Amino acid sequence: MEYPEDLKYSSEHEWVAVDGDRARVGITDYAQDALGDVVFVSLPASGASVSAGSTCAEVESTKSVSDIYAPVSGTIVDVNTALDDTPEQLNADPYGSGWIFVIEMSDRRLFEEAAWQLARPLDKASVRVLALEPGGPSTLSAWPRIDKASKRALIDVIDPGSLPAAMGSVSGQTLLFTERAESGTLDIWMLPLSDPARKSRLFGSRFNEAAPRVSPDGRAMAFTSDESGRYEVYVAPFPPAGGKTQVSSGMYAGLDFQQGARWSRDGEELFYVSDERRLMSVRVLTEPRLQVGRPTALFEMSGRAWEDFAVGPDGKQFLAIVPQTSAGEQPLTVIVNWPADVRP
Repeated sequence: MEYPEDLKYSSEHEWVAVDGDRARVGITDYAQDALGDVVFVSLPASGASVSAGSTCAEVESTKSVSDIYAPVSGTIVDVNTALDDTPEQLNADPYGSGWIFVIEMSDRRLFEEAAWQLARPLDKASVRVLALEPGGPSTLSAWPRIDKASKRALIDVIDPGSLPAAMGSVSGQTLLFTERAESGTLDIWMLPLSDPARKSRLFGSRFNEAAPRVSPDGRAMAFTSDESGRYEVYVAPFPPAGGKTQVSSGMYAGLDFQQGARWSRDGEELFYVSDERRLMSVRVLTEPRLQVGRPTALFEMSGRAWEDFAVGPDGKQFLAIVPQTSAGEQPLTVIVNWPADVRP
């Protein structure tokens, strides 16, 4: 896929080409590929005012209908009306004749200060970023807050062919990530943002270690390992001092084996999904030394096991991704009371 270096890229996979105070906008090669064959483009009205992050266009493909967001604030001064007759140009030439609209920016300074993505965006490097801030819960917003030089350095030192990495920052200075070793197993690495070339392996063995997450106070880390024969949750001091404690006795690792555990906001509790589809809670103390309690079942999940989840600020509410079907499953429709006169 192409990612021209002279363009800016939003987190929603729009590209921006700037000429003075005007910003030409389109969708990336990655976006058009994910959409499939484009069959219709709903263009914004020329002269309309738009705010950064607002929906201003719509693209319909054979797969879905997707919103296009304004990456900057200003006024629509031009639209690509050729897409009315040839919407397939979004697929054929996304960075050229497939452009969508032009915005006269209301404040060029805001454009310069915006957190743009790399020309090689996050999914290109196969990296998922989780920010772990002291006193705060996990979020998926760390990447835009990392400066451009550090982003480029990270792309260089993290193996693009590795399994998507669960990454986290401690005080905004250190990242943890999972990378596949030459042997095929997963290892946990750490690197300082100030010098990404100094990455070091935290856990590496003939087993898989993955899904690292650091406690809010930065004194402990949770991760998963299959050294027992199946994936389980472990905790260890951070930085590791050679020991670790098994927390779970049967966990659901998720489809990508990156499920792991989640910390509460106060860092005194870990949550994970058991292999019996129960949400489990474990008390953890990080001072004066690391102490781990016994797992307690909070509730049983009524449907499928959660593939991913986040913990609310109060530690009592959860936002979860629940799959509707599993790979290979096909829906089954059962018709009852079939009329006798139409039976085969």
